[in-house]
Amino acid sequence: MKIPRLNASGLLWIRFPAMLGLLAVMLVVGQDGVKKVADGINLRLFNSARFEEATRSEMEFNDLLNKAYRFTQGDGTVSREDVRFALDIFWSRMDTLRTASYTDALASGEVRETAIVSRVFASLPRLDAAVLALEAGNPASYKQVGDFAMEFQAPLLEYSDRSYTARRNQLRELVEKERQSLDDLRSIQIEFVGLSCLVLIYVLVELSLSRRINRRLKVALEDKRRLLASDHLTGIANRRHFEEALAEQSMQGSFAVVLVDLDGFKGVNDTLGHAAGDHVLKAVAEILDGLRLEGDIVSRLGGDEFAILLDGSRDRARHYAEAAVARVSAGCFFDGKPVRISASLGIAHIDDARMGATPEQMMRDADAALYVAKAAGRNCIRFTTPDIMAMSHRKQALQVEIRSAIETGQIDVAFQPIVSLADGRVTSLEALVRWEHPDLGLIDPHELVVAAEQASEILPLTLFVIERACNIRSTLAACGRDLQVAVNVSPRLLALERFSDAVIDVVHRHAVQRGGLLLELTEDAMMDESETVLRNIEHLRDGGIDFAVDDFGRGYSNLGRLAGLEFRRVKLDKSLIDNVTSSARSVDIVRGIGRMAADLGMDVVAEGVETAEQFAALQSLGIPFAQGYHFARPMKPLLLLPFLLGKPLPVEKRTLRAVR
Repeated sequence: MKIPRLNASGLLWIRFPAMLGLLAVMLVVGQDGVKKVADGINLRLFNSARFEEATRSEMEFNDLLNKAYRFTQGDGTVSREDVRFALDIFWSRMDTLRTASYTDALASGEVRETAIVSRVFASLPRLDAAVLALEAGNPASYKQVGDFAMEFQAPLLEYSDRSYTARRNQLRELVEKERQSLDDLRSIQIEFVGLSCLVLIYVLVELSLSRRINRRLKVALEDKRRLLASDHLTGIANRRHFEEALAEQSMQGSFAVVLVDLDGFKGVNDTLGHAAGDHVLKAVAEILDGLRLEGDIVSRLGGDEFAILLDGSRDRARHYAEAAVARVSAGCFFDGKPVRISASLGIAHIDDARMGATPEQMMRDADAALYVAKAAGRNCIRFTTPDIMAMSHRKQALQVEIRSAIETGQIDVAFQPIVSLADGRVTSLEALVRWEHPDLGLIDPHELVVAAEQASEILPLTLFVIERACNIRSTLAACGRDLQVAVNVSPRLLALERFSDAVIDVVHRHAVQRGGLLLELTEDAMMDESETVLRNIEHLRDGGIDFAVDDFGRGYSNLGRLAGLEFRRVKLDKSLIDNVTSSARSVDIVRGIGRMAADLGMDVVAEGVETAEQFAALQSLGIPFAQGYHFARPMKPLLLLPFLLGKPLPVEKRTLRAVR
């Protein structure tokens, strides 16, 4: 049998299909290999991010324990809110680590201790109760938190170490995988170059493969970048991403910084739990993100605070803010129950900013506008204005200077007499703080108190006033006038564990007799029935200090609460006294309060009596005591002593202007 010879043409017809077949095989194998390489890198990047976040659980737990311990040791730099915030972060971390994506990632790294996460999460209500029981300056209250630490600190440390080791192994494998993938790609390219007759096809195929590789690597890197720039709870941008975007804005173009603070969010957490709070935060984030346009940045700064970077005009910022307020105030549902909150927004637009404004200044201006919005009743928006910015600068200046103002004598105390309407006799005094600022003039007392609270100087300021009150009382006692002196107290002070001890120490040093000092509280202080507040009131009362309710009748007044707390005095708000000569309703209210307070064994003092007609009306209504310009203005001790001893004042013009 004759075997046919294969000529060049026949070989070409054989080689060409063979080369095409080989190319097809290489294309399939190469594409599958590239897909596996990219998927492996993507998976390892994903797992590495999960391992990295898992290692933070032990650090956040230690931060919580540290703050709780410092709080119970009386460290004034750590507040109860700081401890609660650390607990919220740890709670969120434990909740996140229980998700399927974290569990699968940790299992891939042979981290077998994931059951500790479920155990810790199941025990978090016990830790929550232990944190609530913490008392500032009371080391014994740390016991329950310490017991929790003894039970879980070691397992969490082992869990964190395992996660850290798994992350290092994952990164090592990732580097090795990338090196191997480069070798594989180089081999593929060499093999394709060998097919010289299919260079054009090879180039096209390689371009396609390279594009796929780049796309997959880009997706993996973007996922990693998204993890670093997004809020783990809501999925929107985090503080870091927002600050970077604001810095990149470089004050170019038309834009606005919007700060959002949720009204009533703390009540949701306290009454419905952290799960409800997380649900609300996600709902609000969805609302804010749903209103944005391309180019806007919506972020969560932390807690219930959000920040938005908006492109466009002031009108666009206003429309966004109004829509956000309306949608947030509509509320949401949790477990089938309605949850009602609202939002306050502060807006700083570049058109309103000062020349050369920095990102930090824009944030401060927006924060000042937010403060005004919350002070205006909340659930509203406010733009920064020159007045608001001036107020912000003024507030910052007062906060910085308040300590030195006390030490240098800029802050002083004046005293206003309280008289008996029966015979005009002075029965007691009220100490009123005043600040004569060298540049800003006389500072309003309310503004002074707010600045002191925000600068954490309210306790030193109040103790300074109490010292002066005890001094003047001792001086008057030596002159034969044994008068009670009243001092206004900020509601925030009653929530401080050390407050009652500090006041009683001053009283004892000045040998003030029982009933010689009276502390005036506003009605909002009465509404706080926390254990610390009630304990402070009881401790002060045991130390011989009486209490009065100031500005009674301004808001919701509850005489039943007065009876329960055994207040010694009720001071009628000036708004009632202003109308006592012209309004029958005011007359009935004053008469009714006077009778009910008398039945409860409390004195009644009318504030702000300025005319003889008011004096006569209050006498006819049976109100026993009053204070106001009609009797005497607040005065310094130099003028007070002659006034009380029946001596003429040096000159009329030296009588101080009222500071209330």
